[in-house]
Amino acid sequence: MSREEVGARLLRLLAMVPWIASQGRGATVAELVERFGGSPARIAKDLTLLSGVDVAGLHSVSIWVEDDGRWRVDQYGHLGDPYRLTAVEGLAVTVAAKALLDVPGTDHEGPLATALAKLRRALEDVEGLEVDLDEPPFLEEVRAAAAERERVAIEYHSAARDEVTQREVEPLAVFNARGRWHTLAYCHLAEGERDFRVDRIRALRRTGEHFEPRELTMRTGVSFQPAGTTAVTLEVGPGQEWVLDSYPVRDVADLGEGRWRLTLDVGGPAWLESVLLRLGPRAQVVSPPELVHAGRSAAARLLALYE
Repeated sequence: MSREEVGARLLRLLAMVPWIASQGRGATVAELVERFGGSPARIAKDLTLLSGVDVAGLHSVSIWVEDDGRWRVDQYGHLGDPYRLTAVEGLAVTVAAKALLDVPGTDHEGPLATALAKLRRALEDVEGLEVDLDEPPFLEEVRAAAAERERVAIEYHSAARDEVTQREVEPLAVFNARGRWHTLAYCHLAEGERDFRVDRIRALRRTGEHFEPRELTMRTGVSFQPAGTTAVTLEVGPGQEWVLDSYPVRDVADLGEGRWRLTLDVGGPAWLESVLLRLGPRAQVVSPPELVHAGRSAAARLLALYE
């Protein structure tokens, strides 16, 4: 099982459980595939794995399959039991619930949506706490396209290459990471799966063409997944440690005296330049050789604009 598959499978499973519970007769694997996508073998395997979990760890919510092949959830109605949350816990649940509602097949008028609406109203009554989840233009259109498996034509600004391209994409999943909305979609221009930030979509048109569900190969829940990357080795100094937590770095080495060496997978020179400008002159590109002076060149071009 690859790491890329785990996030999408878990989100789908978490979305399926309350939906199965809301069905009076339970649900068959075929019905779940039709609603949530995925393969019959994978959904059956995931449900079988979940049914083996100790029910005490799920607040006595049982999951089982009947002799007729229909899966059932919550035999004793424990999902309806009230649960007390602090304001911080409530906010965390709100964000997680919104992410689950973006899973294709989730009922946007079902129990989860109703509970989320109640929770948000409760949080709004907490003194000093403000719930403000920014939603960029075209988010609803992207969500609808993912739910209905419809191809869309978009005009997209790529920060890595600092260019705008015309693409036709098939949205597979929509999620929020670090306060930004993303969609993982199959891109016909790139002929592969790509991560698109929804706020960088400049225009969107629904094509009316539909696509078959497919397994995700990228991870939901992370904020940066470049394709066609170049591995860049950087050295950063004191006060620049934030880069270790802000980007998916690897091969991190502590050089002492507050300096760090790390490898960053870069999707394009424009994106690397923006990172180097934020880091300042104490950050150095070690390799590859052709990018050693990328930060200095970007700074010189930026300074020229003011002269």
